[in-house]
Amino acid sequence: MALVLCRLRKTLFLSKSKVEEMCCALLEHFQLKDYEYSVTLTTDRYIRLLNSQFRGIHGATDVLSFPTGLFQRGQLQPYSSIIRKELPMLHNDSVDHSFEELLVPQVKFRDMGDIVISIPYVKRVAEKQGVLPTYQFASVLVHGFCHLLGYDHEEALDRAAMNQVERNSLDTLATLLECRSQDLTPLTSQWSPRSYNSSQCAN
Repeated sequence: MALVLCRLRKTLFLSKSKVEEMCCALLEHFQLKDYEYSVTLTTDRYIRLLNSQFRGIHGATDVLSFPTGLFQRGQLQPYSSIIRKELPMLHNDSVDHSFEELLVPQVKFRDMGDIVISIPYVKRVAEKQGVLPTYQFASVLVHGFCHLLGYDHEEALDRAAMNQVERNSLDTLATLLECRSQDLTPLTSQWSPRSYNSSQCAN
């Protein structure tokens, strides 16, 4: 399930229902229909505040992702390993770990995290690159979703892996948007440490 929240007063260049359809298509593409995440469509001002608070970068960006740590490089992580990240004492080998089972909920943990997208930023980039805003939005959404899956683009090998996952995902959205696959460009292929400001954030 995908929850789409809109913090904009102006009309979007695509409907909220279409965004929800795209979000659900990604879950289906990765066979994760029982999992959930949220997407917030917002302004430069709001994403600038988040960028400053969580990354120490003073400026707007197109997308920020806040993964729960449920996935690493597309692989589902054991729930106990996620708990250890939150409770440092569990890293101590002298601690009795038998009680960890008590911390695991009866209902499977399915929250992948949150994605925040600045619609004005996406529109400006689309105009600069001469592409439709909807196409640029698709690239940004997929990029953010890949961060929820635990992919990153800081190192060359990681960047290549993430780029391939983005490419395959965009092929799925191209069918939904009734456009050609080549109309949608993976964001990771445009990324460099100096030239791009998209990122994953710790939750």
